[in-house]
This record gives sequence, C-alpha cells and structure tokens, in this order.
Amino acid sequence: MAELHTRTAPGGTAGVDGRDRAPRTVTVRYFAAAEEVTGRSEEELVVAGGTIRDLRAALLARYGDAMGAVVRTGSFLVDGVVETDDAAPLAGRVDVLPPFAGG
Repeated sequence: MAELHTRTAPGGTAGVDGRDRAPRTVTVRYFAAAEEVTGRSEEELVVAGGTIRDLRAALLARYGDAMGAVVRTGSFLVDGVVETDDAAPLAGRVDVLPPFAGG
C-alpha cells in the first residue's frame, strides 16, 4: 500500500484528510465539448484546494451549466492517468474529456 506523505505549503492549510488545501496553478487542457464550452484548448487556472472536486467546482463557477454537463459525464486525466476519485490530488496537468461513444 502506498504511503501518504502530507505537506502543507507555506500559508496553506491541511484538510481533514491531511492533504494540502493551498491554492495551486494547474494547466487544464480541454477536448471536444469541453473545448467548445471554454472557447479554448488550454489554460492555466489557480484552483483553491488541491483535488479533482476543487477543480470541478472552479470549472462550474467559471463556465456554468454547459461545463456542468461535461464534468458530470466526462472524465479527468491527471498527468495522463484517468482519475475517478473526486478526492484525488491534482497534478501539474489535467485534461478534461467529454464522454466518448463507440468502441
């Protein structure tokens, strides 16, 4: 089992799970419907907190209901790995992908 290392950035606060809640800058890349909603393929966002849940909230606040539809049914890739846990920590790059059909 992986060991959880906890560290709080200067001025940051740790949450009840011990994870750092300091704001962080994340490169967010958008694809397909997510790109249509934002009008861009990539941007850097300062996210208050450090989890997928925090990024989801920031995207909803910034882009509204249209982005809500994407993040409810789509997926997040954190540094190239699909992440389904809203409590998972963010990394330097997160891709926002809409649901894909076919197979």
